[in-house]
Amino acid sequence: MAVDSAGDLIVGLTVWGATPADSNYGEIWRVSPDGTSVTELAHLNLTPYGAFMSIALDGSDRVYVAVDDFATASGAPGQGPGADVLRLNADGSFSPVAQLPDGSWPNGIAFHKGLLYISDAAQGGIWRVTVGDAVARPSSQWLQSGLLPAGRKIGVTGIAFKGDTLYAADWDAGRIVRVPVKRDGTAGTPTVFCHSADLKTADGIAFDRLGRLWVAVNGSARTPSGGLYRVSATGAITELARDPGWLNYPTQLAFGRTASTATTLFLLNGAYYGFMDGSSPSILALQVGVPGLPLR
Repeated sequence: MAVDSAGDLIVGLTVWGATPADSNYGEIWRVSPDGTSVTELAHLNLTPYGAFMSIALDGSDRVYVAVDDFATASGAPGQGPGADVLRLNADGSFSPVAQLPDGSWPNGIAFHKGLLYISDAAQGGIWRVTVGDAVARPSSQWLQSGLLPAGRKIGVTGIAFKGDTLYAADWDAGRIVRVPVKRDGTAGTPTVFCHSADLKTADGIAFDRLGRLWVAVNGSARTPSGGLYRVSATGAITELARDPGWLNYPTQLAFGRTASTATTLFLLNGAYYGFMDGSSPSILALQVGVPGLPLR
């Protein structure tokens, strides 16, 4: 989920096939900030093993979506888009703008100064590409670090910028790592911003204007339905919600961008286990009293 300059929410949804042989479908929706208007913008066949992972908007409100084909992990031949970032065209079609090497898992995406940063939940680390008319095919990562390692269940998920520093959520370790972007564009030395068992399964992250980081936690044995946390500029963690009934595998956070929604934090419930409990994805609007940090 992301918010465009008009204040509308742009939401990505993966609809699972009824059986393992059925195709998954990716959908992009435009949702008004009051939730009264919902319009489908695009629909994409993802094959039985594909899924939309995250959405980002560039400075012109063009929509980009990270998509992964889990065929390799499932032992099946890949037929979908692969490990790609796609751009949504005005006619509802998609064009690939980045293709990562086999074995990658693009998860979180974010623009900073016109460049697209991509977290890799499989190989660890961060990719960076220039988005243009040609498909970017990077051969090496912008950042590789033992603080964002590979080889676990899920690695790096949500990413966000505060100034010229990238912050990345480590899903499995329950930590947030910060990485300065040097003047020459290379990655500075990564450091641990905060680390806690409460942050295990951390996914979407977003900054407010006070420099505090808001963190959505999918859910673990400690927080079965998920959690919401806020981290101060010094790394102190505040628990705002842990396993309440209104959370259901929260995946992403985004602040409103209009005068009436500036202090609204929108939270997307992914309802990952909906195929078991019958629940559906939902969007919550939380009044948090402070605007979000403008994106660059």
